[in-house]
Amino acid sequence: MATASITAGVFCDPVAGQDYVYVAELPAIASADPGSIRDSLRRAVAEHGPGQPLLVRADAGTTLPGAWEPFMTFVRFRRLPADQVGPADEPPQPAVTIGPVDVQADIEARDAVLGWLELALRRGYDEEGIAADVARRWAHEIAADTDAESIVARVDGRPVGHLTYRTAEDDVTGERYIELVDVLVDGPDRSWRTWVERALVRSADATAGALGRSLVGNVVHAAGDEGAERARTVIRGLTGSGWDVLYTVWLSQEEWA
Repeated sequence: MATASITAGVFCDPVAGQDYVYVAELPAIASADPGSIRDSLRRAVAEHGPGQPLLVRADAGTTLPGAWEPFMTFVRFRRLPADQVGPADEPPQPAVTIGPVDVQADIEARDAVLGWLELALRRGYDEEGIAADVARRWAHEIAADTDAESIVARVDGRPVGHLTYRTAEDDVTGERYIELVDVLVDGPDRSWRTWVERALVRSADATAGALGRSLVGNVVHAAGDEGAERARTVIRGLTGSGWDVLYTVWLSQEEWA
């Protein structure tokens, strides 16, 4: 039996301080020849990180041999026609304004965005117990990134929500896209928050479209049953509101020594 050729390397999670063997690309043989792909995965772990956990990127519908759980799911927003870039219905009260902001110059907006980014990180790493100083450092690194931009929603001039994005490149296809880092809205009720979140997403998508790029986001599957169910709920909501699943990065539950 021939051994499948795969593309592998090392992925370092700087927040959790964990190294992974990361298989970025599987050949078409993966589904048809599970024995061959298992041999290749063993070789990848032996070469890049014996004893380290294994991550594999797989397109929707790919069946991986063995026991796996989702680690991160990537989604892409479906581009809207130019005359539909805003929400279709009138916003509920209170009225909101949405626009880009310079977080280095607008202190109030910067502090709000930093707080929301820290909250997003802690939620994403739920049961791992990410320390507050680690979350704060990550948030400041995002805010200081010259490729990152923020769109802020305001009520009576006060920041109530944000969408922060940055330019990125697909590690397999080489496609450059706009990565949605985080979107979060504080508000009086769910329908209002949903309206504002969608308005923020459509504003970011309009920016991506002007650059000829896609808007891509990801959902982190936090450890534990509660985290897994929360991720599934988020993905169901996204796929019902204009997003398509691109691929999932899976975490192996086996020893590959």
